[in-house]
Amino acid sequence: QEELSNLLGYILGISWSYYLNKKYNFKSSTVHKQALPRFFVSMVVAYIVNISIFSFFYRILDINVYVSTIVGGVFYTFVGYFMSYFWVFKKRGLK
Repeated sequence: QEELSNLLGYILGISWSYYLNKKYNFKSSTVHKQALPRFFVSMVVAYIVNISIFSFFYRILDINVYVSTIVGGVFYTFVGYFMSYFWVFKKRGLK
């Protein structure tokens, strides 16, 4: 049950994030057919970076779990933002 709740939370969170980023942060006119799969890929990459950084800090460097979580979250946020800016919602025609 907790796993299902967690999965639904991620799905809702990513969906809401996609909508808000497309509409407000990047004011993108990129079609959903192109942007949505890219956004999903960018979130998967950001998550992999997050879990890798967290694991390195927590498991290898033996840093506090909460500090490791925050550090991983910071990397997740930056990776997700920059992938969205430069790839997912990139304004076409700009160099």
